[in-house]
Amino acid sequence: MAGDGGSSASSQDRRIEALRQLDKIERLASVLLVGLIACAVLYSIGIALAKGSGFEFLRLGFLLIALIVTGAAIGGLLGFLFGVPKLGAATPTESAAANGGADSQSRGFFRGNTNLEEISDWLTKIIVGVGLVEAKDIYNGLGSLAESFEASALPTMQGGLPLGGQVAFLVFGLGSAVVGFLVVNLETRTRITLLLEDTESLRQGPSQADLDEANSAPITQVDLDKVPEQAATTMENVTGDDALLKMDFKDVQTGEQFAAWGSAQARAGNLQVAARALNEAITREPSNVDYLLKLAEIRQAQGDGPGALHLLEEVLAKSQPPEPKLLKRVLLNALYLNPPDGFQKAIEILQQLEQVPGAADDPSVQVWAAAAYGQQYRWLKQNQGTDPELKIAREKALAAAKRAVELSPAYDSAPRVFLRRIFDPATENTPANENDLEAFKDDEEFEAIVYFGKPPG
Repeated sequence: MAGDGGSSASSQDRRIEALRQLDKIERLASVLLVGLIACAVLYSIGIALAKGSGFEFLRLGFLLIALIVTGAAIGGLLGFLFGVPKLGAATPTESAAANGGADSQSRGFFRGNTNLEEISDWLTKIIVGVGLVEAKDIYNGLGSLAESFEASALPTMQGGLPLGGQVAFLVFGLGSAVVGFLVVNLETRTRITLLLEDTESLRQGPSQADLDEANSAPITQVDLDKVPEQAATTMENVTGDDALLKMDFKDVQTGEQFAAWGSAQARAGNLQVAARALNEAITREPSNVDYLLKLAEIRQAQGDGPGALHLLEEVLAKSQPPEPKLLKRVLLNALYLNPPDGFQKAIEILQQLEQVPGAADDPSVQVWAAAAYGQQYRWLKQNQGTDPELKIAREKALAAAKRAVELSPAYDSAPRVFLRRIFDPATENTPANENDLEAFKDDEEFEAIVYFGKPPG
């Protein structure tokens, strides 16, 4: 039976948004660099026209472009040194907590290599220190370079025409350096940081948030508050599964990790290894009924109804008194077992639900009750059931169907849709095993209830 699953908003959305903003900054930086090059070309054309030589345009143009590239490279190097991310050093206690309580040595706890961080740290401190101490000399040095550029790069003009060589040097050189610094610094602090985080997460394994998300998400799409329309199907991965699916079975240690890893594998369709992982989780924490429920979901997805039911009965035995939601899960699984075991167990659970306040007003319970008694009626008819037995089964199925329609009168509501599907599988394109009320297909009283509010066809 199917329901709706979902995943909570995660850091992946924030990462995508950050990269989208970074793309805008990269485009802006590209426009600035192209603008500098265009200005360099225009400046070269102006000098060439003033000199009357096309050779001057080529010579000065290539020289200015080389200046822009050099400035961008120097600025980019500084941006990289100032932007190298630092690896957060977790203590052994923090590492153990992040790994579900496992000892750091048993998990193989290592720190990432920090040589690049240390070199970056040393160089940035040296650069900042020298820059502050030698600020005046640096300023004078830039002035000397600008003068040298003007003297050597620009042609001699008659009449003392000002060419602005020093200004051009500072604009193109420093402008490209600033753009290179900003772009590479941002790239280092975002893309490279994300890459290092991904690498680190692979080394250290999933975070506690990943484990919590993987364990909290259902394995199969079953909504117990709505009557689904078809057999349970394995749901899609949640965000927390990504890190878990990259782990090997041998790297999983604790019960919590086995349960999360197995859940992620089940949602990825790897049901056999998922069942193995959940069995490992149960071995480590036998009193945890959540793990039994997860394994029951996997057994149901594998088509092993008896196995799923056995696990759910074990959950019921360990959860006294059982919660109504748990009883409904057992009821749902029982309906997929072969008769008479299936409907007999379902009727037993229905009798327990009758003692639960409010259960009789749950349309899903009433629809499943109709299905259970419909299965009983068909089995009795095929196995020489007596007329009184057949009459009782029919009346109970009819009463449950009528109550479900009263509780959920909308024609397109999930309970009404499901009733039609199990009443007339051929017309409703129902799977072969969803035919619990088909034995009453020619029963006008049943037809009137199932199609109440809208005539069949």
